[in-house]
Amino acid sequence: MLPSNIAGFSLTNDSYVASDIVFSPLSIGMAMGEVKRFSIKFREPLPIRSKFTFTYRNSAGVSINATEKLPIKPLDPFTVEGGSNKTHRTSIFTKKPGKVELGLASVDLNITRVTGLSFDFIVFNVIGFACYSAFNIGLYFVPRIKAQYFARHPLGVIPVEINDLFFSLHGLFIMLVVIVQCLIFERGSQRVSKICITLSCLMLLFILTSTLLAAADAISWLTALYLYSYVKLFVTLIKYFPQLILNCRRRSCVGWSLCNFILDFIGGVLSIAQMLINAYNYGELSRSYLD
Repeated sequence: MLPSNIAGFSLTNDSYVASDIVFSPLSIGMAMGEVKRFSIKFREPLPIRSKFTFTYRNSAGVSINATEKLPIKPLDPFTVEGGSNKTHRTSIFTKKPGKVELGLASVDLNITRVTGLSFDFIVFNVIGFACYSAFNIGLYFVPRIKAQYFARHPLGVIPVEINDLFFSLHGLFIMLVVIVQCLIFERGSQRVSKICITLSCLMLLFILTSTLLAAADAISWLTALYLYSYVKLFVTLIKYFPQLILNCRRRSCVGWSLCNFILDFIGGVLSIAQMLINAYNYGELSRSYLD
C-alpha cells in the first residue's frame, strides 16, 4: 500500500502570528487508512472568542477547496473561548495517497465588541440625523413652518414625504443604540478624536445660534431649518473620512459593516432622486439642494 505523507503544517491565520500557535508535531507521515493525532497549542490566552477552521494546500501552495481532492478526511472546525489557551487535539485519517499542508483561519465570534467602528463616524452621524430629523419634522408637522414655506414657494410642494421622516428618525434611533453599545461593549483604546470634538462643538454652536435667532424672530423657523440642512450636508461630506482613516491604520475593515455603507449610499441616491423628481414636477429645481 502506498504511503500518504501529511507534511509541512503551515499557519495561514490573519489574526495571530505563527509564533502564537504551535502545531505538534509539525509533520506527520502516515500509511493509507491510518489514524494519527496531533495538537494545536496556543502560547497565550486568546483575547477574543474565535472559531478556527482548517485550510488545505497542495505541495505547490495552491489551495484545495474540493474535499474529494484531499488525501485526508476534512477536519472539523473548533472554537476557543476568549481568555483561554486550551490545547486543541484532533485526529487525522488518510483516505488516499498524497500530500497536503494544513493551515488555520479564524473567525471572531465575540459579538460584544465595537472595535473597528470609528467613534468619530458615530458622533458625526448622530448630529447629521438629528438635523435631518428636525428638518423633516418641522416641514411635515408644523403648520407655521409650512406656511412660511408656501409663502416662499407659492407653487411648490413640501419636499418631505413620510418615508423621509421615517428614514431620518430610524437612522437617529439606530445611532443612539450604537452609542449605548459603545458604552457597554468592549471598545479597546478607541476614543472620539479631538478633531471630531472640535468640529462637533462648532456644528452644535451653529445649530444653537440658528435656533436662538429663530426663537427671537431674527430669522424665520424655515430659515433655521435650512441652516440645519447645511449642517447635515457638511456631515454627509465628512462623516466617512474618520472610518476610512481608521481602516487604513488598522489595515482591516473588520468591525465596520460594509452593508451599512451600501445601504446608506443606496438610500441617499434614492432620496435625492425622489427630491429631484418632485422638484422637477413642480418646476422648482432650485430648492432641491436644501434637503
